[in-house]
Amino acid sequence: DKVKYWMTFNEINEVMNQEMPYHQAGIIYQPGENHGDVKLQVSHHLMIASAKAVILGHRINPEFKIGCMVSHVPIYPYSCNPEDIMAAEEAMRERFFFPDVHVRGHYPRYALKEFERKGYDIGMEEGDSEILKKGTVDYIGFSYYMSNAVKAGVCNAEKVSVNGSLENSVENPYIKASDWGWPIDP
Repeated sequence: DKVKYWMTFNEINEVMNQEMPYHQAGIIYQPGENHGDVKLQVSHHLMIASAKAVILGHRINPEFKIGCMVSHVPIYPYSCNPEDIMAAEEAMRERFFFPDVHVRGHYPRYALKEFERKGYDIGMEEGDSEILKKGTVDYIGFSYYMSNAVKAGVCNAEKVSVNGSLENSVENPYIKASDWGWPIDP
């Protein structure tokens, strides 16, 4: 018998993409909505759906290997300046958020603290914590397109023109770019 591998969602973390939340999750913002709240509520519902699919899949066949899939863009600090290093660390938290919940079965403290600071309500309902805990994945798959460098104190008004689409993205002088302008790691 061959092991069967399944994934619940493709690039689930792209729901947090500022430019294209519709592409990944069908989000169309309504006037006056807090975009952060909306994206996190949608993300929470996606992670609950994923956990429920894992639970059901394992019940159907305990031999199934069910994973999550994320788009992974490593973020490097532009320099050894501690502010750049911290900017990269904070940006990487966004990359690790979805796999952290999928693998550990709970929201990491850094995320809960961020929700509190920004006043976000993710829509946690009774029983959701137990579902996340029981529906952890067996593996992580990822898409890798490029890397990114960030610099503290930079604010790009036109984020899409800079690789990685982060407000503090800068060109990495140590990495060549592809024909699309994406940094290619050696």
